[in-house]
Amino acid sequence: MSPRNALPFLMIGLACGEAPAPEATDTEDSISARTAAFVTLTRDQRRCVSPLCGGYFTTDVNTTRVTQYVSALDFSQSNLDPAVVMETPLEDLVIYGVLGPREPRFDTRTLIVHEAYRGLPGITRGASDGFFAVIVNNPPIQCFAAPCNNARAQLINRNTAPSSFTTLDVQGALAPLVDPAYLVARVERDGALVAGRLVNGALLQGGRERVLRASQVYLRLPVDSAPCPLPPIAQCPEPFVNVFGRTGDRCVMPAGCVEAGVCTLGVPSCQDGYTLSSFTAGPFACPAYVCDPTFTLAPEQPVERWTEEAIDARSAAPYRNNQRLAWLVTSEVPGTTKIRLHFASFSLEDGYDFVTVSDTSGLQLARYSGKLGEFVTDEFPVSAVRVVFTSDGSVTDTGFVLDRIDAATF
Repeated sequence: MSPRNALPFLMIGLACGEAPAPEATDTEDSISARTAAFVTLTRDQRRCVSPLCGGYFTTDVNTTRVTQYVSALDFSQSNLDPAVVMETPLEDLVIYGVLGPREPRFDTRTLIVHEAYRGLPGITRGASDGFFAVIVNNPPIQCFAAPCNNARAQLINRNTAPSSFTTLDVQGALAPLVDPAYLVARVERDGALVAGRLVNGALLQGGRERVLRASQVYLRLPVDSAPCPLPPIAQCPEPFVNVFGRTGDRCVMPAGCVEAGVCTLGVPSCQDGYTLSSFTAGPFACPAYVCDPTFTLAPEQPVERWTEEAIDARSAAPYRNNQRLAWLVTSEVPGTTKIRLHFASFSLEDGYDFVTVSDTSGLQLARYSGKLGEFVTDEFPVSAVRVVFTSDGSVTDTGFVLDRIDAATF
């Protein structure tokens, strides 16, 4: 069973009264060397010899149990990148794990991490709110009258039965312009945890609905991005234009054609920890803006920017037999990390006459021959190269013109 699917089955097992491991001290599933649990962390600020101090205090969520000291976090049994987890502020982090073996010298333990969850930036959970895992009925049950409770909220770390509910309300966990549909999808499909409480909602024909009202949502790390489909976009007749909507997976999809109208010129900003994105939407084809948690977005890849530098290294046209010409080609761009060469023309006797490119220590990087015409070489991870032309004792051609070096600094 993969970690991403383990949580719902764990919750169902607890609801059926699964017996706690021998090291558990009460009816709740406390963390131990045998029983995994969900915990929050605070940094140990005491000053003494490591590992007796300087680690973390763990607190089992949804319990009143006292904190427990661990000397370090051990990620060896997870698929997590420790750097991704530890860039999370501790107050936004929930860890699922077990205690490691006792260290023989100091009798301390590490926390073996199985899963990690990160809360939304800048959001403070309600002090008395519980931590829940959500299980959605699949297939959904059929109701004759609303409300229809098609989801269950399970208090994690507790041997209690899950509570059915009607609606997940994430408004209390949203920073400005954050997309609620994205958070709901992460909870219902990706196992995100909810800090919140169950409350009564509207009175409907079949009774009063139950609402899980969230004050914080903790997304499972690493946050995966589902690939988006590429649907056909309709050709809108003039004066209509295409507009779009966004799915719970943040895929921008066609939403029809509308006549463009007057739009406000203001562009909002996102609070710290969020990144602004936009798409054309609404009845007047105006920009719609969304603030996505930055840690859920793929890191931006550096944009390749090349600086062109003119040079002049050429053979005679035609060149002579038994020639050897050499040039040192160096980029003048500060901080150059790689270069490539542009040949305006290239025509040598194939297999007998050559242009060889080497680094300054003499290591060969590339060798060219034949009728190549105009071309750009592969990238070389250096800032300077030696270019050597050699011809044999018979048959010549029009030669080559090396007129440009491209330099990059990334």
